[in-house]
Amino acid sequence: MPILMTVTRLSTQEEEADTWFISSLDLPVTNSSRELLQSFPKRIRKNNIRKVKTFHDRGIFAETIHCDHLSLYRDIPVLIDHERRAVLGTSKSFIAEFIKRFLVVFMVTDGYIDRYFAPGDGKNPVALNLLVKCDNVLLAFMYFCKDSEKKSGIWHYSLLRMMMRASSHTAGVNHMPFPSNRIEYVNFMHHLNYTKKWAGAKRASYEDEDLLRRLYPFQFFSRPPLNTIETTLDSNEILEYSNKHQH
Repeated sequence: MPILMTVTRLSTQEEEADTWFISSLDLPVTNSSRELLQSFPKRIRKNNIRKVKTFHDRGIFAETIHCDHLSLYRDIPVLIDHERRAVLGTSKSFIAEFIKRFLVVFMVTDGYIDRYFAPGDGKNPVALNLLVKCDNVLLAFMYFCKDSEKKSGIWHYSLLRMMMRASSHTAGVNHMPFPSNRIEYVNFMHHLNYTKKWAGAKRASYEDEDLLRRLYPFQFFSRPPLNTIETTLDSNEILEYSNKHQH
């Protein structure tokens, strides 16, 4: 599995694609979604509130499962829908792209998947977010969604939830100096730059070899710390803050 991280890093550099990330040092040590929101600059905070409101108003809900429980019947249709959309207007083969993503999802045996559901349907997910830990990096490794949910705010919510996971984990370890399961970075990978920037992520240049090696460590994947797996972003708390402070 370490070779997968190296291949991913080298491919970003070959494409001259920047990686988006956030350091745990840039996040508050907290279990509060409101405090996470307050830590962002005003323009990013306003954008995050708007996206979270879209997500909240849609009534989306989530569950988190281990990758071993990935369902061919329930989950794979989301991958198919996403990859068909991703190759439109390109010379890429849908079959080839789908097989690549499918194999990666099944190779990440220590990962977890956030399943997102439309209201009233707890059986058929409409979006999937794959997360895994590699050394001291929490990876938002892959995201897939159905066509119907492209503008539902799930993608943005999932980015903020990953930041919340890092914040709450740091709070949970009580500032112990570099514990073995410490999260130092959240790596949001490359592409979709605009969305990640306006969620509050930072840019790592494809030319910054030292930083990229830290974001894509040559290590085996491992399970994310237990106290991060069920961590959620409380949309009610964020919208209550918004209503009181009017952004």
